[in-house]
Amino acid sequence: MIHFMKVELRKGHMKQYIQASFIASIVLLVFIYFIAFAAKIEREPGFQQYTNIYLLTSTVWMIFFSIITAMLYWRVGKMVYQERTSNSVRFLSHMIWMVCLSTFATVCSIIPSFVVFSVSEMFFPIVHDTLTAGALFQLMKTLFVLIVCVQAIGMMAMRIGLSKKSVLMTS
Repeated sequence: MIHFMKVELRKGHMKQYIQASFIASIVLLVFIYFIAFAAKIEREPGFQQYTNIYLLTSTVWMIFFSIITAMLYWRVGKMVYQERTSNSVRFLSHMIWMVCLSTFATVCSIIPSFVVFSVSEMFFPIVHDTLTAGALFQLMKTLFVLIVCVQAIGMMAMRIGLSKKSVLMTS
């Protein structure tokens, strides 16, 4: 299994996806602080609440990862289309691998950003709100829904490309 994962990482150019996820994590952290500082300077009451900050940044994160995940699924669809095989077991194994990899990458890119922001807010608050367990639970529910949406968008993009016999159409 580990050998299969290493081969898939090399063959599928997954290194670029992992690098993009890492860069997205850093950009997301900067974006969270930008929103918090802008809300403080502009005295915007809507964004001086953690739930609104987390919701906006999660939405931006979902848009970015929808594009990246669609390109990841595009590679799988392109490979299947070029091979012209009807081996559904192989296709299913590639799809499961892509779902696992993209879910892992998205979770590993967003959780550290929110953890760093939340911990730094405990010691040096920027936002005039209290960070409660309810807000964090709401964030986790939102992230779960957004991860499902990202996976669905990626699969729909690949399906549209395969049905049109042009996977490049979806990217």
